[in-house]
Amino acid sequence: MSLRPLLRLAVVTAAILTVSPLVHGQSQLRVSDLRCEHLTEALGVDAQKPRLSWKLQSEKRGQKQSAYRVIVASTKAILESGRGDVWDSGKVDSDATLEVRYDGKPLQSGTRYHWQVKVWDVNQKESAPGKPSWFETGLLETGAWTAKWIGANVKADASPMLRKSFTLTKPLASARLYICGLGMYEASLNGKKIGDRLLESPDTQYNKRNYYTTFDVTGQLVKGGNALGVELGHGFYDIAETTPWAWNNASWRDHPKCIVQLNLVYADGSRESVVSDETWKVWLDGPTRRNSIYFGEDYDATKEVPGWNTAGFADSAWTPAVAVRPPGPKDQPPALLCAHLMPPIRVIQTKKPAAISEPKPGVFIYDVGHITAGWIRFSGSAPAGTKINVVYHEKLENDKTVKPVQYSGSSLQNYNYTFKGTGVESFEPKFSYGGYRYVQVTGYPAQLTLNNAEVRVVHQDVEVIGKFTCSNPLINQLHENQVRTLLNNFYNKPTDTPMYEKNGWTGDFNFARKSALYNFDLSAFLEKWFHDVGDSQAKDGTIREYIPHPYPGGGANAPPWSSFFLLVPWDMHLFSGDRQVIEEHYEGIKKHGDFLWNKLDANKLASAKTFGPDWQCPHNENPPEGSQMAASGHTYGYIQTLAEAAKLLGKENDAAEYERRAQEMKNSLNTLCYDPATKSYKTDMPAPFRQTTNLLPFGFGFIPEDRKADVSSNIAKDVMEVRGGHLETGCIGTQYILPVLTDNGHGEVAYQIITKTKFPSWGLMAQTGTNWESWGLGARSRDHFWLGTYEEWLYSHLAGIRPFAPGFKEITFKPYLLGDLTSAAAELKTVRGLVASTWTRDKSGLAWQVIVPPNATAIVHVPTSDPASVMEGGLAAAKAPGIRHLRDEKGYAVFSVPAGNYHFTAH
Repeated sequence: MSLRPLLRLAVVTAAILTVSPLVHGQSQLRVSDLRCEHLTEALGVDAQKPRLSWKLQSEKRGQKQSAYRVIVASTKAILESGRGDVWDSGKVDSDATLEVRYDGKPLQSGTRYHWQVKVWDVNQKESAPGKPSWFETGLLETGAWTAKWIGANVKADASPMLRKSFTLTKPLASARLYICGLGMYEASLNGKKIGDRLLESPDTQYNKRNYYTTFDVTGQLVKGGNALGVELGHGFYDIAETTPWAWNNASWRDHPKCIVQLNLVYADGSRESVVSDETWKVWLDGPTRRNSIYFGEDYDATKEVPGWNTAGFADSAWTPAVAVRPPGPKDQPPALLCAHLMPPIRVIQTKKPAAISEPKPGVFIYDVGHITAGWIRFSGSAPAGTKINVVYHEKLENDKTVKPVQYSGSSLQNYNYTFKGTGVESFEPKFSYGGYRYVQVTGYPAQLTLNNAEVRVVHQDVEVIGKFTCSNPLINQLHENQVRTLLNNFYNKPTDTPMYEKNGWTGDFNFARKSALYNFDLSAFLEKWFHDVGDSQAKDGTIREYIPHPYPGGGANAPPWSSFFLLVPWDMHLFSGDRQVIEEHYEGIKKHGDFLWNKLDANKLASAKTFGPDWQCPHNENPPEGSQMAASGHTYGYIQTLAEAAKLLGKENDAAEYERRAQEMKNSLNTLCYDPATKSYKTDMPAPFRQTTNLLPFGFGFIPEDRKADVSSNIAKDVMEVRGGHLETGCIGTQYILPVLTDNGHGEVAYQIITKTKFPSWGLMAQTGTNWESWGLGARSRDHFWLGTYEEWLYSHLAGIRPFAPGFKEITFKPYLLGDLTSAAAELKTVRGLVASTWTRDKSGLAWQVIVPPNATAIVHVPTSDPASVMEGGLAAAKAPGIRHLRDEKGYAVFSVPAGNYHFTAH
């Protein structure tokens, strides 16, 4: 369907809305989407001065907030009366809707607070109060915890099962469960699993910080007898098997343990707590016989203990739990216990496999249809003692079967289930997950069908904020692939592959950060990860290449990897307007910047032998140019951004020093790494023209203006004349090639690259539904997001949406109409509201809709060869309400617009 009729209808609608008369005295702003610490109705907040935010809505152009008032009350009734007995900010003359810090009475542990916002619009008209919300505190101080850490404190392959019975004798008002289980736990109350969260608690630097989750369990308790049950898994806390990453030698490694506190508030106002202590009972011969985050699980249903987590269960044969040492280094204070505020890992989708085959008798292969992460839920009937084996993999062998990947004699993603023989039985993991397309089942005594398995798509339940589509089906598939690949790797941190490593490699996310930030709200998710980073940093400022890490502290510190410590928070600030990660970690960020600076040579450049080159180039896994430009460019980018971060935080002396250092590096890069004869950049290792070496000066902004045309032309020439329209970049350069070419007049070359389907290309990867670790069919991992960085370009160049000021307060719209595209559309649910760009073109010209949310402004570049032809809402654009013509430039007419919904046409 053509977009043009829709746009014409929207033009008429917008015109009606724009000229409709105002109701006297009525504000043109509405308040919506109240959030505390990035969460709606946040449960278990442990900040004493939490961040509050809201969005604004209006159909009127040019609307913005001139003032706000926040009221926080101890009860809903008090809030509804218009009073804030906990905090009333009064009228604050400010347009701030982000990072508004609570500044009222000290917050109390385990307490729900109700809050509301009203605002004043650009005309000083007061809005009606927005829809109220609430947030509830967790356990804010150490003394609020009365529970003990408990466990079995003995080595056991089977998962420990712990239980506690208790009795309620009077009506209950509320009940909150606070729990942390290391390495993982599944909690139940009165025989039913509590909540729908999976694979908790989050992995972390366990010796420094651990995370508890808050559950509202009021509805699961009954008058009379009740019982809590907790089953513990190993997670990353207690990995016994040998892996290439030495988790089995982690300093924190210990037996599984948990801390549990159930706080009860009765209807009469009295309180009581049920806590983990030595009165709990433990069983070490349960059905989960083995579990490993890497290697899978064994479950023996004949070992199940019916009713073990219910009140009437007879547990006389169970042994008392043991009070154990809290996590943390010996002879030091325990590790911090903090609230888990990340979006949880959940089952996001349940569906049938796409196909089933039997390549050999009794060997059944389920094909999901594309690579995913999670597991299958298997159902079937078999005699007691029958054991089936379930193995997950991204690929098939030549004989169409699955061969398990071996690490030190153990099989990755290998699961076994033993039937108890009581009708239809179902099995799915509790303490492990896999990355896979194919699932091999052997040992089942009958013919399997699609009905025996359900695909469980599992990952962090982050909010999807971005949408993109265009008229090219391949590009749409590539967008879907990168979104899926990112989600498959969101497991308490951004991982590098859900099948092989499951590690939080810093460079991988550094390269793909904007791809992620355009698509998801990652604020709470990444804040947790940066706590891990801060907890793992060494005293000399060094950090590891993947975090969490079994050996925190110094490492190789390849700048393309370690520069994520600032480059990621800086872009988080750009997209969300929130600077907390930069503020909280500034001293560590600064210390690492000093470390990188001190590692440079006398010319203030990095050595070509520095660890961290442009890995996985199409024809050279380790590229011939070495690491000098990659390491120097990222060091320069880090130090230049550090100067900007210092300015943001008001640290002027730091800013001046880092600006001086950045200028010194810039001079060296442009003097020593530029060859005037070839008009290209090089490194100190002899190599032919390299795309990445010439892209990074653009990517980090140190190339002089008068060199851009020549250098970008040489990149385009290498792509088209030497590479046949293909890129020759690895994990570092790939993120820059499409934007750099497009911004410098070679957009059609960029379009050639993204639409290729033969090696090396993203189109070759499209068949699997995900992106790969390397360009060829032999890629080890086919679920790796670091090469899928075209995703940023889809939003920023094809749709043309770019944040210019933090939190999209100022937006640049500049779409590029490339190749055979006849349309492109993107939406972003930003922290200020909806930002959108939708264009379509045909022989009659361009139709383009732009949405700018309240409290924001935009510079709009309308693509046209005839600036005089640009119309908006049926009027000449320069005369349309709120629009100001700024200039005409090659291929565009440029306008300044306030908040509103705009409909441009042009020839």
